Amino acid sequence: MFNIYRSCKKFFNSVCPNIYSWLEKYKLIIKYIISGGTAASVDLACLYIFTDVLGVWYITSASLSFLIAYFVSFSLQKFWTFRDNGREKIYKQMSLYFMVGVTNLLLNALGMYLLVDGFGVMYLLAQIIMGALLGFSSFLIYKFIIFEKKKIEARRGKEGNFKILIATGIFPPDIGGPATYVMTLCEELPKLGLEVKVVTYSNEEITNYKFSPPGRDPAHHKYNKVAGQIPRLPKPGTGGQANKSQISNSKQIYKIDRGQNKAIRYLKYFWRVWKLSGGADIIYAHDLVSVGLPCALVKLFKPRLKLVIRLGGDWLWEKAYNNGWTDKSLSRYYQQRKNLKEKVFLAIYKFVLSRCNRIIFSTQWQKEIYEKYLKVNPKKAEVIDNIFPDFIFKGEPLTAGSRRLLLAGRLIKLKNFAKVFEITKQLPEVNLLVIGEGPEEENLKKLAKQLEINNRVDFLKRLAWPELAKEILESFLVLAPSITEISPNLVLECLKLGQPILVTRECGFYSKYKEELIFIDPFSEDDIKEKIIYLLDKNNYNSYLEKIKSINTKRDRVDLARDHYNFFKNL
Repeated sequence: MFNIYRSCKKFFNSVCPNIYSWLEKYKLIIKYIISGGTAASVDLACLYIFTDVLGVWYITSASLSFLIAYFVSFSLQKFWTFRDNGREKIYKQMSLYFMVGVTNLLLNALGMYLLVDGFGVMYLLAQIIMGALLGFSSFLIYKFIIFEKKKIEARRGKEGNFKILIATGIFPPDIGGPATYVMTLCEELPKLGLEVKVVTYSNEEITNYKFSPPGRDPAHHKYNKVAGQIPRLPKPGTGGQANKSQISNSKQIYKIDRGQNKAIRYLKYFWRVWKLSGGADIIYAHDLVSVGLPCALVKLFKPRLKLVIRLGGDWLWEKAYNNGWTDKSLSRYYQQRKNLKEKVFLAIYKFVLSRCNRIIFSTQWQKEIYEKYLKVNPKKAEVIDNIFPDFIFKGEPLTAGSRRLLLAGRLIKLKNFAKVFEITKQLPEVNLLVIGEGPEEENLKKLAKQLEINNRVDFLKRLAWPELAKEILESFLVLAPSITEISPNLVLECLKLGQPILVTRECGFYSKYKEELIFIDPFSEDDIKEKIIYLLDKNNYNSYLEKIKSINTKRDRVDLARDHYNFFKNL
């Protein structure tokens, strides 16, 4: 049917190009009038058929005709006039459309009374005036409220790109998985035709960043992955920052000082997002509280704005575990009773989740938890997997001759590092390297001294790549024993390097890699110890290396950018 329609347009353009050009210029108004006229004709035709042909009582036939005409009018205006093909909001749109129709009916009656009885206008002329006024006002309501997607699509068609405002809590030069993730999007999305701006909290000066200009043809953009053109690791000492030739201007990044009072910095974050949202098609927020709440409040006052939330962690569970409010893993946390503070934060969670248009999860596991316990609509949720890091080198795997275990990450309670210290005391043949910073650092150092293993435990401050990669390659085994990890970058980094790692079973990777990786029970010291001892055997160790090598680690920044582009395009 669509092909026939296009063929007719093409034929008419070839026969009457001038008229076609004029019609194309005013096609939205013409389509609006045709759709309304068609619906009115259907109303009259059905009224005649039901009343005179089928003998239905005229009141009943008028009601049936009105309903049929309503559905015809709604369908034509939505799918043909305003080209809104989305079906996610169709029931809400139908309700609004019906309310507009009923309101117009009442306003028409009131206007007719005022014009005819109040001002003495001839009733036919009065109906023409009211019809014109209500038709014009309805057109504006349909275009800018009910079928508002047309506005965004029209601007995209004119400007040739999306405008994405990324709201994040961390950004380079700060080091961390979320910072790296956002920076990757900022470097890659412009190559696919998207314009990107960033709002972030930071105590550092961010002055050296400018994202690449949008590509001209995002639909056909291709990346050149020829050897030697894969992005290189930053040079040692750069703190993980990207190349300055790619990022050299601060106009696209807006910083909110993290050192301020919490209420003030949230307010400033809200105000910055509010100001920048006027030029954005989509706000892409990367948590539910410090970033998500200000963005959701902006969305509350600007309901037509698209808000997408990405969740790669669970802030409330992390806070609850580190504060001693729970001793459960994430998969069991939402089943337990909550204290007053948790209830407040949970209310914020639900508010932000209810305001956003879509939610991106990094694993299916977390998505299912939120669908079950936080009642997230599955139709709003989507999974975009994390990527493996880019490396230009790959070290040779070590043999069982090395006995150094490695722990890396923020030094907080939920990382469960203390349990590994207890195990290290029982295994005198192993040493331990701890990389990271955090509130538990002093407690861990005291624990090492109490266990009399401080001569076998070394601490290093947090490292960026490639220094961390070097330490991983020089270690016998990496451990990720956290009470819960959703999509740990450390695991992806070890897999890319081909290095063995023991991973907590309370993890979003369990179902995906349960045949290849060795998972541990974070609550069982015996289980962790048993699996370390198992890998101290050379044959077992080498067998595990072979399994790790079989894992496909080709998903990269190109795939991440394409997944996001397709997601935003279909929003």
